Amino acid sequence: MVVASGQAAVANANAQHSCEVGMCLKTVRTWWGISSRYPDAITAWREAKQQHPGDKNPPVGAPVFWAGGQYGHIAIYVGGPNMRSTDCTSSAKVSTAHGSWVKNTWGYDYLGWTGDLNGVDLPLDAGGSSDGSSEGDDDMPEYLSLTGPGFTLDPGGDWHPVKLDTESSDAGKVHEDSYAWLQLAGARYTGQLRLVDLERETEQTTIVVRFATYAIDSGKLVSAPAAAELPLTTGTTGVHAQVVGSCGKGNRVRAEVKARTGQVRVGSSGLSALYWR
Repeated sequence: MVVASGQAAVANANAQHSCEVGMCLKTVRTWWGISSRYPDAITAWREAKQQHPGDKNPPVGAPVFWAGGQYGHIAIYVGGPNMRSTDCTSSAKVSTAHGSWVKNTWGYDYLGWTGDLNGVDLPLDAGGSSDGSSEGDDDMPEYLSLTGPGFTLDPGGDWHPVKLDTESSDAGKVHEDSYAWLQLAGARYTGQLRLVDLERETEQTTIVVRFATYAIDSGKLVSAPAAAELPLTTGTTGVHAQVVGSCGKGNRVRAEVKARTGQVRVGSSGLSALYWR
């Protein structure tokens, strides 16, 4: 399923740190939740219907392209002068780098960005910043990446807060020492919750995920966008849920889950998010 926004695609990109060598198109389309269609990046560029040749002001999440070698290259624009790319800055790694890195390192020429990929129109916001030639973006998001221990969900139970105890990235200090809470008061955010190493007592059950907002002072539930229903079928060992939301001033957010039908044991959890104040 195609993700809801460019910010959601960027959150997926920021959560990935390794890749198959040379599989830039496959990786970028996966961040967007798009199926395979074209064999390589240069073909995807040529077949795109919404090309913006030479444009150095893509919206966040837009696929950006370079010509070079036999297959060309595709990455995703993440804001400011930066892109997130496969095989950058070393082989088999996914990293964020200045948009000029591809030209300076590989000698590839910047082609532009597209509003569609593999025949799918992308839900991109209007506007943008740069592929790597400007000084930056005043509305740059901050990035958050956390992981947490395993837990058990009993069927029919109350909402279980996903506890997160390890910070991979939290420059804005929104996690603090609150374990499950994200102190996002006054922020827009997009995020992804990942639950992995799943075990269940029944053949089929469902995990339900929501990102709930609570008042800091009273502790009362303020809002909870529609919960994501994640069926666990044969062979399923991991699931993820996306969210795009906002947290009012005086509030904070946490991810919550519950199980239906049968007990589910979660091996570990992870959460990544971009947020704007």
